[in-house]
Amino acid sequence: MRTHRLVADRYRMLEQVRDTGAGSVWRALDEWSDRQVGLFEVPGRVQGVLDPAVYAGVAREVSIASRVRSDHLVRVWAAIADAGTVWLVSEGLAGRTLRGVLQAYRVTVSDVLSWGRDAADGLAAAHGAGVVHGDVHAGLVMLGDDGHARLAGLALTHPDLGTGGPPHHGAPELAAGGTRSPAGDVFGWAAMVRAALEHAGDGHGGGELVEHLLGHALSPEPARRPDAATAARELTALLTARVTARPSAPPAHLAWAGPPAPPAEAGTPTSERHTGPVMPPAGTPPHRPTGPPPTGPPPTGPPIGPPPTGWSPEVWPPHPPATSRRRVALAVIAVFALLAGAGVIVLNATSRPVPPPAGPPAPPSLLGDTRTADPCSLVSPDSVRPLGKGTVHPDYLSPAACGVEVTVSPGFVVLTVEFDTPEEADPRENVQQVDGLRILRTPVRVGECQRTIVLPDQLRVEIRAESRKGALTDLCAVAETAMTVAMTALNNHAVRRRPLAVPANALTTVDFCTLADPATFSAIPGIDTARRRPGLNAWSCIWGRGDAGAPGLVLGIVAYRAPPTAREIAPIGGRRAWSIDASGLTLPTACYLYLHHRTYVAESGERLDEYLAVTAYAGPQPNADLSCAQAVTVANAVAPKLPPAG
Repeated sequence: MRTHRLVADRYRMLEQVRDTGAGSVWRALDEWSDRQVGLFEVPGRVQGVLDPAVYAGVAREVSIASRVRSDHLVRVWAAIADAGTVWLVSEGLAGRTLRGVLQAYRVTVSDVLSWGRDAADGLAAAHGAGVVHGDVHAGLVMLGDDGHARLAGLALTHPDLGTGGPPHHGAPELAAGGTRSPAGDVFGWAAMVRAALEHAGDGHGGGELVEHLLGHALSPEPARRPDAATAARELTALLTARVTARPSAPPAHLAWAGPPAPPAEAGTPTSERHTGPVMPPAGTPPHRPTGPPPTGPPPTGPPIGPPPTGWSPEVWPPHPPATSRRRVALAVIAVFALLAGAGVIVLNATSRPVPPPAGPPAPPSLLGDTRTADPCSLVSPDSVRPLGKGTVHPDYLSPAACGVEVTVSPGFVVLTVEFDTPEEADPRENVQQVDGLRILRTPVRVGECQRTIVLPDQLRVEIRAESRKGALTDLCAVAETAMTVAMTALNNHAVRRRPLAVPANALTTVDFCTLADPATFSAIPGIDTARRRPGLNAWSCIWGRGDAGAPGLVLGIVAYRAPPTAREIAPIGGRRAWSIDASGLTLPTACYLYLHHRTYVAESGERLDEYLAVTAYAGPQPNADLSCAQAVTVANAVAPKLPPAG
C-alpha cells in the first residue's frame, strides 16, 4: 500500500479507507490548511494528460454538489487533477463505512434502520438541491462515533463525462438505457438497506412495515417509488414507534404520509423522545454472539481510529453515547444562567440599563483584516492542472493578488485571484446567488475570462484567467474551477494570514489617497477630484472618471519579478522609471509610468521589485504625449512623499 504520497502538491495521503468499494478513497492531510480531508478517486481514469473538458465538467458537478448542506452528507469541496486522475476533495472521513461495520460487527435492526434513515435524509437534501448521487451503496455510508451516518460520494459518477462505472445497485431503468435520477438513488438506497438488514443479528428482518417501505422503494416502476424525504420520514416514524416485531398487516395507505406516531410515554417530554437506535434497558448485558469462540486473530480496529472506549469488539453499539441531547440542554441552561447572572451583576455595578442594540450587526467578513489576508490561500494549482504544472506567485502585480502561471503552447496562461473593494455591478454581468455569496460572470473578452465573488460585506474576490502569447485553452473553464476553489476556502474560513509587520519603507505602508494635493491636480486640467475611489487598504487611489470622455489619475503599487517590459526613461524623483506603450490598451492615449521603489523577497522566496504606478489620462487626444507630460509632472510631485527608496 502506498502511503504518504502527495497529491497535487497539496494533499498528503495518510491512510486508505479500504472498505469503500468505490475506487480509491483516502484519509489525507491538506498541507496548505493543516486539516484532514477525504480524497475520492473518480472512477474512470483518463490516461496521459487529462482532457480539460472532462475536468471542467467534473468541476462544474462539484460546484453544484458543494452547495448541498446536510448533517447526513459528507460535503464535497473541490475537484483536482493529478497525473491524469481526477480526485474529489471532501471534508474529513471519520469512523468506518457501513460495509466495513457489517463485515466486522454484529448489528441490530434498529442500528440499520437508524443509519438508513440518516442516509435517506442526506439523499433528500441532495435531491432538493438538484443533485443526483448515482451510486448509493454501503461502501459510501460513513458511520461516525456519534452513532449517526453520513452519505459520501456526491459528484463521483458522471456517465455523460465518461467517468464512473455501473452503480452497485442499479435500478431496472438504467439497464434499459435510462439516466440517473432521484428515483434511481432511492432504489439503490433500498437495496442497500435490505442487504444490511440481512446482516442484522436480531433474528428477523425489519418487519412488514419496513418491508412494505422497501418493497415500494424497489419497485421496477420509478413513479411508484417514494422520494428520499418520504423514506426518511417513514423510518423516523418506525424508529419512534420502536417497531421491533412484525405487525399483523401492512398499512393500507399508499400516499406515503407515514404511519401515525404512537402516544408519548407518560412523563416523557416531547423534546426527549428518542428516534435513533433503541437504548437497551438499564442493566442489560451487552449482546454477545452465540456459538463457539471465533478462531484466528481478533477483528482489527477501523482504519480511521479504534472504536471508542467501552465498545464491545464484537457488537457495534446500538446507540450513541449518553452525552447527547440532555447533557447539551443542561450545558445550554447553565450558560444562560451564567449570562443572566453576569447581566444582573453588571446592571447593579453600573446602575444603568443596557442600551438596546444600535441596529443589525454588520455582515461577517470572510477575509478578516485585508492587510494580512493572503490571496494565495484561495488559489490552487489544481485549477490549471489539466493544462500542466502551475507555479504559484504571491504579490502577483499587486500585494492584494496571487497568480498561477502554466505553460500552454505557444505561450502561457495566467490565473489571478485578487481582493478588491466594493463597486457597482456591471449590468452586463450574469449574477448568481450561491451560499450567501454573489457570483458575477463578466462577458468574455478576447484572451480573458473573469469571475467575481461578492462577499457579504461587499468586498470582492476577482478571478481572472488570461491567455498570454497566444496560449489556446478554455479560459472560462479555468476561471470556473478557480472560483469553486476560492468559494470552498471562503466558506470554510481557510483564509491564511500574512505577517502584518513590513519594512518601514514598503509602499504598503502608504495611504495613496494622501499623495496628491491641489498642486498635483493642477497638472491635469479638468479632472474631477471629487470623484475619488480608494483602493483596498488605500494601496491605490483613483481620481476623476478616467474613461474615454474625461481626465483621470491613478496611483498605486505594482510588483514585478523582472523589470517591466517597457521603455526606460529618465529617472524621476531619483528613481529609475519606465513608460509603457498604451497603443494596444483600452485607453491608447493614456500614459503608464512605473518608478522603481525597492527590491524585496516574498514569503515564497521570490525576489520582487516594488514600483509606484502612475497612470494619467488627459482626455481625448490624438496621442499619449499630453498624458505622459502630465504623468511625469505628477510623478515628480509624488515621489518626494514616498518612504525612502531601497
